[in-house]
Amino acid sequence: MRFTGWLLTGALIVPFSVMAQTVPSPKSSKPSQISIQAQHFLNLLTAEDQSEINLAHLALKKSSNPQVRQYAKDKILAADPAMKQGAMQFAKQTNAAVPGYATSTGKAEYYYLSKLSGTAFDKAYMSYEDQKQNADLIMVKNEIRAARNPQLKSYVQKEEKPVQQAAQSAKQIANGLS
Repeated sequence: MRFTGWLLTGALIVPFSVMAQTVPSPKSSKPSQISIQAQHFLNLLTAEDQSEINLAHLALKKSSNPQVRQYAKDKILAADPAMKQGAMQFAKQTNAAVPGYATSTGKAEYYYLSKLSGTAFDKAYMSYEDQKQNADLIMVKNEIRAARNPQLKSYVQKEEKPVQQAAQSAKQIANGLS
């Protein structure tokens, strides 16, 4: 029993001590200049942005609702590509690797939504966006509080407003479609 307890304690302590360390970028032999926490944030942010970009393109193809189409165009396609590009640029400057592909959740949602049409598509898409944008806003606010790198903190602070606006719009449209 003592050995198991010691192992469990060690398993909990090691991840926290690793959080402040940097990781090498797979594309370079130089280590990343950001923490694992910041690396995780950038990975998630760029993958989430790509997921939302893919879904917004789908919304432009499948939705007949002008509000949904406008949301996809103005709140996602006008902001997310630039946010993703900014994150990738920051990652390049700090020698961090970030994915350029969508999350598995985003891919699954794309598949699900691609099978819907009309009002069913609009409701499901905006419900998903309402949930995702709120989760993204929480993630961004948490990173603003936690970021140790001043460049990353500045970048994330700049992105807070568009994410907040998208979250508000998604909620308003989703509520109107219910």
